[in-house]
Amino acid sequence: MKKLKGLLSLLLALVLVFASSVTFLAQELPRINFVVLGDSIASGHGLANTHTCYASVISAEKGYYLSNDAVPGHTTDNLLWVVCHSTIARKDIEKADLISISICGNDLIQFLSKADTSVLMDILLNGVNAKAVKEAAEIIKYNLESVCTEIRRLNPDAPIIFQTQYNPLYANNQYSTYAPMAEKLVPVFDDIFDSICKDYRNIFIADVHDAFANYYKEAGSYDVIQSDGIHPSDKGHALIADTILGVIEKLEKDGIVPIAPLFYYMLGDADSNQKITVSDATTIQKTVAGLLALNGDIAKLCLDADQNGSVNIKDATMIQKYIAGLEANANIGTYLPFYE
Repeated sequence: MKKLKGLLSLLLALVLVFASSVTFLAQELPRINFVVLGDSIASGHGLANTHTCYASVISAEKGYYLSNDAVPGHTTDNLLWVVCHSTIARKDIEKADLISISICGNDLIQFLSKADTSVLMDILLNGVNAKAVKEAAEIIKYNLESVCTEIRRLNPDAPIIFQTQYNPLYANNQYSTYAPMAEKLVPVFDDIFDSICKDYRNIFIADVHDAFANYYKEAGSYDVIQSDGIHPSDKGHALIADTILGVIEKLEKDGIVPIAPLFYYMLGDADSNQKITVSDATTIQKTVAGLLALNGDIAKLCLDADQNGSVNIKDATMIQKYIAGLEANANIGTYLPFYE
């Protein structure tokens, strides 16, 4: 008998230990869908860890739910096909709260790789006024306008951020002498993006080109490019992320992009079982009496049923009224966002 009593006493002690605090796990309810479209830059091609891709960096920083539909090698032609025919991408676009697009780099690479000596000389002499440049620009502009038209048909409101193209030739010892020629084509893309911004609502530009150019001038090094001489390194992706985040933060201030909460919590769910019962009122009463200890600020948010900033017996009473169907705080039992 003494052994049985001793065992019961030990079990009771263990119960009291495990019941001595209120632990609350916030419900993860992602609300902001971030969709990335485009080419190998957006897909994180060549990175050892895709978590360092600018799309992932932005998502982690802002608490977004990421859908990355970028495909290495894609041109504006390919992007148009994706937004018109890819079932997955079209569904992502429909539910998107924010869209980021990296494109045009492969159009430029294909254009220069196919250009003969006379075309290259024309570009060197006339820059954006070269005949071949104007023809290529018309095709790119048409494709991007068609892309925007289809995205707006699927999703009329989500802000779209286009990023300008950096010049990777500065990082390539073999082709660095051609970097100034590539710079002559920058105004072509600037004009295209400016035109699109005027013709479509909620379209914005992240000036990645200038961010890379300024980095090169200040650092004297182009380590923002991988050893392949084309794609951004981890440091390059961080620079792109910072540039796009600068645009996003401005859009947040203007109320164009919603601010993502750190987490959601159910008001009144004191025992953290995702429903409101008498147990929640009892948990609050025990907490107020000092029998249970609050475990963190999230638990305090949850137990503060009347949302007056403190946990007391009135919160337990509010829960009891809610269960009885009497007048109570309308937010009880609903998920509320918490912002930093």
